[in-house]
Amino acid sequence: MTKGTGEEGRRSLLVSHYGESVVESLEAVTDYCGEAALVVAKGRVAFDEDILLRRSVEAIINRIGNTIRRQFPERLLAAFPGQPWQDIVAMRIRMAHIDAENDPDIMWDTIVRDVPKLRRYIDEKILGRGTSIR
Repeated sequence: MTKGTGEEGRRSLLVSHYGESVVESLEAVTDYCGEAALVVAKGRVAFDEDILLRRSVEAIINRIGNTIRRQFPERLLAAFPGQPWQDIVAMRIRMAHIDAENDPDIMWDTIVRDVPKLRRYIDEKILGRGTSIR
């Protein structure tokens, strides 16, 4: 890299290619993924019993998908094809518009299996950070 070393150099390079707002959006998605991890830490029983946790997961999935749809340029998605970007956006559409009552099993599986993979991918492959616990 020509602009510094490590994470800061990687961030500077991303900013020069995609802009500050895109990098901030990448960081926001990792934050949303961290929020999902907080729900997972409460456990499946709490998730099933607490409508507010389920609504929180709907909101988290919505924010992730909406940020990807609105803030991630196609050239970024093409440069980093290791995630099913269109499927993530489709999940957001489903949560927000199609299912009046979203399937808790699908939501739980998404935050347990898929969201941590997305977080790791953005942190490690795009932002060049080690696994974070933000």
